Amino acid sequence: MEDEKSPQNQSEHEHANSIVEVTDDASEQKLVADGGPQLPDSPEFNQWRLESTRRTDSIVVDSTLIEGSYELTLESECAGTWFEQVPARRTAVLHNEFLWRIPDNWEYFARITHEDEPDEILYKIPESRVSVVITEEKDGIRSRSGYRVLSIGRIQTRPTEMPDKNALIQLLRSIEDEDNHPSEAIEDTLQYLLEHWHRFETSYRQYYEKWSSKLMMNAFRGDRDDTFDSWSVEPWEVEQVIGHLVSDTINCARETADAVNDAFMEAGVVSPSPTVTLSVQETRLPIGYRAQALTELGCSSDETMDYLIDQFETKPDISGEAAREVDEQNVRAVRHALK
Repeated sequence: MEDEKSPQNQSEHEHANSIVEVTDDASEQKLVADGGPQLPDSPEFNQWRLESTRRTDSIVVDSTLIEGSYELTLESECAGTWFEQVPARRTAVLHNEFLWRIPDNWEYFARITHEDEPDEILYKIPESRVSVVITEEKDGIRSRSGYRVLSIGRIQTRPTEMPDKNALIQLLRSIEDEDNHPSEAIEDTLQYLLEHWHRFETSYRQYYEKWSSKLMMNAFRGDRDDTFDSWSVEPWEVEQVIGHLVSDTINCARETADAVNDAFMEAGVVSPSPTVTLSVQETRLPIGYRAQALTELGCSSDETMDYLIDQFETKPDISGEAAREVDEQNVRAVRHALK
């Protein structure tokens, strides 16, 4: 049996104790050229540790535009003065990416203020037509200046207040108890809408999703310093009518549809000024958008490919070639760059 302190075992023991384990959120990681383990006192590890320290507590104190990029001067309490070069323009960014500054080509739309959380700021990237919601990290957990990307994608709107079915049921009951009943056509229409509630509700939602988007963007326009306390607003300049939605659900005379509209408003079945909520959803991104974002971030083609395969199961065109194995070192390098 081999001696426990044989040169081979002793070497393996020292080697195992010296390896710095790689984790995404730990304070120590290994980022090395050959993908092998690194000792804590290696140049690669020390460089990584310095970069990580700088990233956690630095603030931008100056910036200089040089040939399409900004050279930033940053101050770190732990690492002193250092410099970073970032693109002046960005046509693509990723969710949760960190930015030292707002790119020059982004169009500002609005700021959403919160009492207990950092504000959210809505921008649009004109080249890719992608909307971006960011938040300031200054005075945040990391105590550094800069911005964090909260969401990217297309702006979507939806009515917050949907028609109230229970209110319609109460309306029909109240009609039965009244001495002066409305016309038979109106009562039959109300009953039909109750029996085909899902159809009416779907028509209502689709209508307000379609037409509220333009009005919402007018409310969140970037030609002034707009601030809101919520992503939900009432963009309508006049009270809304839903008589045409009644006619879409049941074929009836215009007078009947108008009467049903008035009854709905009075009974609270629908709101005359429904609240609409805006959100930015990561759907239908332009083709190649994520790869463009990583390229602008400074990632290599191999790092970009491996990260996209790992995160989004994106399959590159490898016809005629062997299937690519993901290099975890490349994935870690991209994650480090995004921080």
